[in-house]
Amino acid sequence: MNHMAHPHKQMIYAADVGAGQTPDLYSSDKHDETPEQVARFLADVNEGGLINASDAAFILIYAAEQGTGKPPDWDVILKKQLMMDT
Repeated sequence: MNHMAHPHKQMIYAADVGAGQTPDLYSSDKHDETPEQVARFLADVNEGGLINASDAAFILIYAAEQGTGKPPDWDVILKKQLMMDT
């Protein structure tokens, strides 16, 4: 399961991609696709192959749980959502 310590960075990345912008992941002129691949992997929380509103919702749930002091768990968050979708 995807994990990330800074959910706000996932949201910024998702917003950039959704707006058709090139995310600011590169620290030099040399183009290295590794940061982009890692960011896409981390931002696609539900592993649906796209970065979309569902992923953003999961990231916000994670951040909300983290904000209350409850240790967030991606597996639990995704299972809850699957139960709500059925």
